[in-house]
Amino acid sequence: RTPAPKSARRDPGPPAGFAPLAAEHVRRYTDPASFSRGQAYAREDRLFDRSRRGTEIAARCHGSSGGPYRTLAILADDAQFRVAGQNPLAVACDCPRGGFCKHAVALLLDWIADPDAYAERPSVAALLANKSREELV
Repeated sequence: RTPAPKSARRDPGPPAGFAPLAAEHVRRYTDPASFSRGQAYAREDRLFDRSRRGTEIAARCHGSSGGPYRTLAILADDAQFRVAGQNPLAVACDCPRGGFCKHAVALLLDWIADPDAYAERPSVAALLANKSREELV
């Protein structure tokens, strides 16, 4: 079965525990050109290796003249949103511009459209919890 194109997917809303995030929230944090290019990148499905660890989402993004670039965002959970009043809490990208670039915009818009595409990874604490002292030293 072929999945629906990104542009045809309905916004399913955030997964349980995550603060609301919409395209208008993303638009507020970046310039119009980066938002427009990020929209195009999300529509063109340039993201791959999507993952989520807690409230951090990450993916790699094919760029127009380089990359792929690693981009990530720290999303607010419900409690953090009540305190900070913003979502996302932080973004980063290893492209030359960095920060809230078109790749970060694409990541966030892609998350809004399809959070289930982000493979859940265990937290670092969970990964280390079952290790013996000898394994850790």
